[in-house]
Amino acid sequence: MAEESGELIPKGNSSEELKGLLELGSHAITVFAEQGESQNKLAGERLKLEEKKLDADQSAFKYKFAAIFAVILGIFCISFGLIFIKGDTNSGILVLSHVVSLLAGAFAGWGWKKGHE
Repeated sequence: MAEESGELIPKGNSSEELKGLLELGSHAITVFAEQGESQNKLAGERLKLEEKKLDADQSAFKYKFAAIFAVILGIFCISFGLIFIKGDTNSGILVLSHVVSLLAGAFAGWGWKKGHE
């Protein structure tokens, strides 16, 4: 009937059809709003999880740093004791050179690992 008269919108039950479209549109908006809220909550939970992970990594780094510092300090004390107290310069220098080479290797390995991440 609408096609015969050249009209795009048929007359008659157009208000009933528009009510149906209005209900469909409002339902779609509600669904999209709920989906947006759930995605927002998920993003917030992910952010909290990443913050907890970062805090754990920072505390682990503090303990690792303290342990490494204590070991290095102990080795330097041993080598200085060998050099100045025992008078064994060769052994003290040998310990120091090995410690320095190990530290250089560890530092290079750490940099290589960070570069590949």
